[in-house]
Amino acid sequence: MTRVRSRRGSDHKLLLLVGLCGLVLIAAPIVVFSQVIDKDDTPAVSGVVQGSQGQPTRVSPLPGAPAQLDGSGRLMLVARDQDGSVVRNFQSATPGAQSSGWTVLGGNAAGMPVAMMDARGEMAVFVVGTNGNLRYNSRSATGADLSAAWRDLGGGHLAGMPAVAQDAQGRLVLVARTADGRLREIQQEQPGGDTWSDWRDLPVAAAGDPAIYRDSQGLLRVFATGPDGQVRTVGQTRRGADDWSGPQNLGGASSGPPAVAMDGQGRLRVFTLAPNGALQQNSETGDASHAWEGWQELGGHLIGRPFAFADAKNTVVVYALGDNGALKEIYQTGKAKEGWSDWVDHGGNIAELVAVTQDPEGRIVVYGIGKRGGMEEIHQSIPAGGPWTNWSSRLGGVFTPN
Repeated sequence: MTRVRSRRGSDHKLLLLVGLCGLVLIAAPIVVFSQVIDKDDTPAVSGVVQGSQGQPTRVSPLPGAPAQLDGSGRLMLVARDQDGSVVRNFQSATPGAQSSGWTVLGGNAAGMPVAMMDARGEMAVFVVGTNGNLRYNSRSATGADLSAAWRDLGGGHLAGMPAVAQDAQGRLVLVARTADGRLREIQQEQPGGDTWSDWRDLPVAAAGDPAIYRDSQGLLRVFATGPDGQVRTVGQTRRGADDWSGPQNLGGASSGPPAVAMDGQGRLRVFTLAPNGALQQNSETGDASHAWEGWQELGGHLIGRPFAFADAKNTVVVYALGDNGALKEIYQTGKAKEGWSDWVDHGGNIAELVAVTQDPEGRIVVYGIGKRGGMEEIHQSIPAGGPWTNWSSRLGGVFTPN
């Protein structure tokens, strides 16, 4: 009898321990969740907040791009095919796995499209149409007649690839350049809403496509290279503001559009190609300081546009095409991440880089249009490290580089 009572006592202790562990598991997500919500319930970088109608508002940390993770963890890639249509392809959570194949969305695209998750968690696609207006498809991932879901947002005489991001409230804010070198901006009136503001001009000239990024304080910042080769930036005057600061000149001599990423210290870093084809970078002196250290040349013999990305370890990595069509990579090094690696050659026979993104496990995936016209892909085998796979052409399709 004594043994039975002893075993029952042990069972009660075990049940109590399991119960306590369950409470910890329930509470842990709440503690973690509270870390991404600001004092005023507006996340500076990312998170989920309550919308005006009691619905959750999803705030994505990264700007729009041709390749994005959707709400179900699939990699969604959009591009303009040789017929001028926007096409879409899904891959499973594992890069290199079987894809969905290319689905035609229509759109009459004049340039490269970009995809962006809205405040409802839906994937929206934006592209400059052949009529020079911005076209918008809020049902790019679902719907029976995808080609009929396009909406014309106007703009007039737009060119190139637009830049889009969510502001700190979850509203989509889009910036595009005009054929005569002006920057124009439009934004949603409400997060996830169907009503958009009027277009307004930003006080920055642009010789190429702009870049947009939300800084660590929740302010959207826009960067563009002017016809004089100097990079200029404007930013929101406060979170979710409709007005913008005056332009700040970062100087330098650039020959193409900028790329922007945020490092592990909350500083924005801007990358462009110099006229001699070398990569150069300029970083803020501190977290969202709006003060800049000056341009630093990182070498390389590059063409096209660079792509900057913070990997799973918050290391800023930059990708660009070498003049031989091979993918080149350079990344931060050192304990303080103030140094830069030598250039790494990932091979390939690529005519144009399309997108750099991250899969759900943190592996970087790079897409490019091959010189034979098909979409090609390469990715890390391990998050934030190597080895890399070989280039794969299994995505197929026929594309014309811009």
